[in-house]
Amino acid sequence: MTMSTMDLLVAQNVYSLSCQAALKIFEIASRFPQDGHKALHDVIISTSSMVCDNLLNAWQNRTNDDIFSGMLDSAIINVKQTRLHIDHAVVAGVLKSDDAKLVRAIYERVDEKINNLKNQSGQ
Repeated sequence: MTMSTMDLLVAQNVYSLSCQAALKIFEIASRFPQDGHKALHDVIISTSSMVCDNLLNAWQNRTNDDIFSGMLDSAIINVKQTRLHIDHAVVAGVLKSDDAKLVRAIYERVDEKINNLKNQSGQ
């Protein structure tokens, strides 16, 4: 697959944005109460970090259409899982709705940008 300069810029932007979101999740999750919410803490950090990992793997394998597309699909799945865990954290009372709104908005942009990257690269 031939990646254009625009594809590179989009990929860098979505990777940067996803890492920013993962760091924000880590910051927020560190304030979760210690009583019984460790599993939620761990899973929300894990899925948010996996978005970055999958985007990095996609870029490293950009010359293989199937792997590239599969890694982008995995990143999209992890975005959706992270958003689900954010909702669970709000319901569990460990995440303020203002923080959740902020992080959800970032992940909506990440999701949109990953899908744009897929479309721009002909997937």
